[in-house]
Amino acid sequence: MIVFRDSIIERRRLSTTQEEANSERERRSESIARDIVRFEQSVDQALTKVRARRIAWRPPSPAQQCGRCGIAEAQTRRTASARRRKM
Repeated sequence: MIVFRDSIIERRRLSTTQEEANSERERRSESIARDIVRFEQSVDQALTKVRARRIAWRPPSPAQQCGRCGIAEAQTRRTASARRRKM
């Protein structure tokens, strides 16, 4: 009889332990699922911003490009002439 009683007690203890482990696993799973949803939302927001900026971006016109080239050439000439004066 004592063995039978001890067996029942042990079974109950194991059952309780198993239920607690299952509950903890479920809580972790739900937490991870929430984290995944938050991450996906933040990535979607970032991608939306990037797409909006990409759509709003316009390549420079040929006139703008020539203007930049002219500025760069003038700076190069000034630097070169300043070096020649030092020599």
